[in-house]
Amino acid sequence: MSEELDRERSTSSDGPMRKLIERTDRVRNQARDLASEVEGGLGDLEAALRAETEAHPYATLGTALGVGWIFGRVLPSWRTTGAIMLFGSRLLLIALAQRVTTQKGATS
Repeated sequence: MSEELDRERSTSSDGPMRKLIERTDRVRNQARDLASEVEGGLGDLEAALRAETEAHPYATLGTALGVGWIFGRVLPSWRTTGAIMLFGSRLLLIALAQRVTTQKGATS
């Protein structure tokens, strides 16, 4: 597959196809960088949660019980829970994207 892409790149002119290939390469590299950053962020989150759990096990248990109660009793339906989870995941992705762009700007 890689050989086919190399062949296409070498045979394409400097027209729109060349620009499209360059843009897709940039997008692929940016997506790879974002995935790497997300993995690092998740590792940091896991370490922080582990440290908090070890330092304050009863508070962690109480928090888990409270969250479970909210999702199980207070929220009326799976649709509401799904909407809240979707909103939270979007906020997380926005925060991660902002973090990546600010780090890229600082290193450039």
